Amino acid sequence: MTVTADKPLRNRDRGRGVAHPTSFLRVVRSETLKFLTIPSPLVLMLCTIVVMVGLAVLMAFLTGSMSEMAADDPEMAGVPTMTAAMTVFAGVGFAQLIVGSLGVIIGSSEFTTGMARTTFTAVPRRLSVLGAKIVVLAVAVAVVTAVGALISAASVWPIAESYELGFEMWDAESLQGLWTTTAYLAAVALIGLALGILLRNAAGGIVILAALLFVLPTVLTMVPSDLLNTMATYLPDAAYAAVSGTGLDPAEAEAMGMQPSLEPWQGWLTLGGWTLLPILAAGALLRHRDI
Repeated sequence: MTVTADKPLRNRDRGRGVAHPTSFLRVVRSETLKFLTIPSPLVLMLCTIVVMVGLAVLMAFLTGSMSEMAADDPEMAGVPTMTAAMTVFAGVGFAQLIVGSLGVIIGSSEFTTGMARTTFTAVPRRLSVLGAKIVVLAVAVAVVTAVGALISAASVWPIAESYELGFEMWDAESLQGLWTTTAYLAAVALIGLALGILLRNAAGGIVILAALLFVLPTVLTMVPSDLLNTMATYLPDAAYAAVSGTGLDPAEAEAMGMQPSLEPWQGWLTLGGWTLLPILAAGALLRHRDI
C-alpha cells in the first residue's frame, strides 16, 4: 500500500504540477521581449539619438561662428563659448526628458493596461520584475546614449575641423563626457521608472519629472536666496554638471553671483541618491500594494 501511495506522488513531482520559481535571467529575457515589442520605447530611443545628433551639429556650427566673430572682434574675446567636445553632448538637456519619459512609460504601462496581473501571476516575486526592468532599461539607455554620442562626435568632427576648433574624438574631455552622460541618462531613466511605478500614471510621472529637471532648477536659481541657490546645486542636472566637469568653479560662480558646482564625488553621491531613493520607494510600494 505504501508503494502504491507513494508512486503517484513521485509522478506528480516529476510532472507539471510542481511550480518551479522563475529564474532572474528568464525575467530579464521576458522584460527585454516586452521592451522590444512595444512601439513607444523604440520610438523614444530613436528620438533620443535624433535630438542628441541634431543639437550637437547645431551647437557646433554656433560655436564655430562665435569663434570666428571673436577673432574679428576683440570685444568678444572674453565671451565664454562651448568647446567642440562639449557640443557633442549639447542635446543632453532634451534627451534627459525623453529617456525619463521612457522610464515612466515602462514603469506605468503594465498597470494602466492591466498586464501587471499577468506579469505578477507568472512571477510572484515582484522585486525580481523590478530588478529586471532596471537592468533592461539601464542597458537600453546606455546603448542609445553611446550610439547617439558616437554619431554626434562623427558629425561634429568635420564642422570643428572647418572652424579650426581643435576637436579630438578620443581625448580625455570627450571620454569623460561619454561615460558621465551615459551614467546620467541611465539614472534619469531609472528615476522615471520609479515615478511610473509609484504613480501608475504616465502623464503624472512625466509632469513631475519635467518639473524636477526643468522647472525646479530655474525657480531655485532665479530666486535671490542663498538657501534656495544652494538647494539647486543638489538637483540632478547640477550633479551631472559636477561629474561631467561642465559646472561653475568658485571663481566663475563668484563673478556670476551664483553658487559653485559640487565636487565630482559630491555630484556622484547626489546623483546616486536621486536614483536609489525613488527605486527603493517603488520597490517597497510594489511589494506591499495590491495590483
